[in-house]
Amino acid sequence: GRPEDATFKSAEWSITGWGYFNYKLYEDNITYRYEVAPGIDKLKWLDGRRMTHVCDRWAKNRTDALQYAFFNGIGFESWENVWGVFMHITPRDGEALRRVSTLLRWLGRERFIQDYKDWEPYSSDLLREGLLPFAAGGPIASRFLHASGDCLWLVVNRAGHEARIQLDTSSCGGGTTRKLFDLYSGLPLSASSEVQLTLEPNGYGAVLATSRDLLIQPLLKEMQDITKRPLHSFSAHWEPLRQQMVGSASSAPTALSETPPGMVLVPRTSYRFRAAGTEIEG
Repeated sequence: GRPEDATFKSAEWSITGWGYFNYKLYEDNITYRYEVAPGIDKLKWLDGRRMTHVCDRWAKNRTDALQYAFFNGIGFESWENVWGVFMHITPRDGEALRRVSTLLRWLGRERFIQDYKDWEPYSSDLLREGLLPFAAGGPIASRFLHASGDCLWLVVNRAGHEARIQLDTSSCGGGTTRKLFDLYSGLPLSASSEVQLTLEPNGYGAVLATSRDLLIQPLLKEMQDITKRPLHSFSAHWEPLRQQMVGSASSAPTALSETPPGMVLVPRTSYRFRAAGTEIEG
C-alpha cells in the first residue's frame, strides 16, 4: 500500500491510514480481487511504528482482507455501515475478526508488531513443500523480531484446504533457551527447533518464542476458549439487508416568526472553503 498522494511524503506526519491491497476489480465492478500471495504494507516496512488498517468496504467475504491484515500485523477496518449501505459481516468473518483482533491487540501492546526490531515477510523459517511458489497459496509466514530477541511468526493459510506446517525456530535466540507457544490455539509447545501445526482451510496460526516471563496466561485462556470451534463451521453466507419503504404523511414547512433559542441567523453569502490532506473522500 501507499498514501493516496502516490508518494511517501505524508509518512513524515501521517502515522495511520487505510490500506487498499486489491489489484483489480471483478466483473461486478465492486468486489476487490486480491493476489494469493499477500501484499506488503510498504509504509510499515519503512517505519515499524506505522499503523495501517486494511479496508474493503464492499466485501461480502472478508477472508482476503483479514488475512492480509494478520500477515502484515496491521489493523482491519471493521466497517458495516458504509455511508448508509449495510454491508454486514458474516458469522464466519466475524469470528475470524474476533480471533485476529484479540491476538493483534495483545501483540501490539507487547511491541511485537509495532516498534519491533525487525520484520521478515515471507519468512523462510516456514518450510514450504518443494519449490512451491507463494502465488500457489498454502501456508505463508511473517516473522517479527522483538527488541528483546523474542520471535513471533504470523501464519496464514492461503488455501481452501487444511494444511500441515513445519516451522523452523532455530533462527531465534542465538543459544538462548526460549519457551514456545501456539498463540492462536492458546497452548504451550514443547521446546524444539521445529514446530508442527495444522492450519484449517483459510485459517491462521501464531507461534511465539520468548525467554521472558510475559503476562501471557490471560491471552492463552481467551484464545483457548474462542478457538474451540473451527472457523469453517460458521456460516459464510451473505445476503443484503431486506428493507421496506414506509410512507409518511406530507406536511407543510413551518414558518418561524423569530429565531429559535440557541440559534443564530447566518446570512446567505459566497465564501471559499479550503482543506488539504491525502484522503480521497470526506
